[in-house]
Amino acid sequence: MSKLVIIIVMFFPNLQDYDRGNVLVVSHKDNKELVFEKQGECYEYVTNNINELLEFARNSYKEIEGAQVSQFLCLPKDYNKRGVET
Repeated sequence: MSKLVIIIVMFFPNLQDYDRGNVLVVSHKDNKELVFEKQGECYEYVTNNINELLEFARNSYKEIEGAQVSQFLCLPKDYNKRGVET
């Protein structure tokens, strides 16, 4: 099984804001790879670090009025190679 990373999906009130994309891949923290062996470990990390992850998402889209986190996912690290745009 491949290693998992945290995916943050954003919601924007204005459809035009989606042109840039609405998915953040959280694969590193403090210049170290942040990957997980099991989905439970990944979601536990999300739960324990929810405020930090929310702040990261808000800062990443601070220029978009009304941007909000829609959901957190834990997906295989190589999911982006299968055609999902980020």
